[in-house]
Amino acid sequence: MVYPDLPHAGEWGLVIDTTLGGTTARLQIVVELVEETNSPAVGEIPPASENRTVATEPDLAKLTSAAAPDPDLYQQTIAAAMASGKPSVITFATPGFCQTRYCTPVVDSVSAAKEQFGDAANFIHVEVYKEFSPLVLADEMAEWGLITEPWTFVLDGNGRIAARLGGPVSPQELADVLAELGIN
Repeated sequence: MVYPDLPHAGEWGLVIDTTLGGTTARLQIVVELVEETNSPAVGEIPPASENRTVATEPDLAKLTSAAAPDPDLYQQTIAAAMASGKPSVITFATPGFCQTRYCTPVVDSVSAAKEQFGDAANFIHVEVYKEFSPLVLADEMAEWGLITEPWTFVLDGNGRIAARLGGPVSPQELADVLAELGIN
């Protein structure tokens, strides 16, 4: 994993050279670094959202656009997770309507981390949309100041944001952040 230290806000070009099985590929991407964001930053306490769960909506097809949802990710509100005293992994993604195609793999990564760490942390998927026809954004998107997806936040046991991860997230990346919080 590489976390470049960019000295100021603006558009930045990244060139990534990878070699896998004797094949080398080059990927060029542009990222925009902003001075400030409307969404919660590392070190802040985010909104204690009362997202929908299977307790409030038992039909998983209304809670997520995922084709094969992991029911464990819809058991707890963000507010309850923040009050639990445990670290929490919260992802905002829309597997069925994702523009980047990262959403399903991100939700799968959260589910894999849940399998690895079990009850040591909370794991929550918040669907970006509260209605699918027509698409209506979930209230939590506005509460958290999110205008894009997917976003994954890792909160420490005190409810503060320890990591803020936009775009693709691997199970190993989540494991590394949780290990930094003392979860093994």
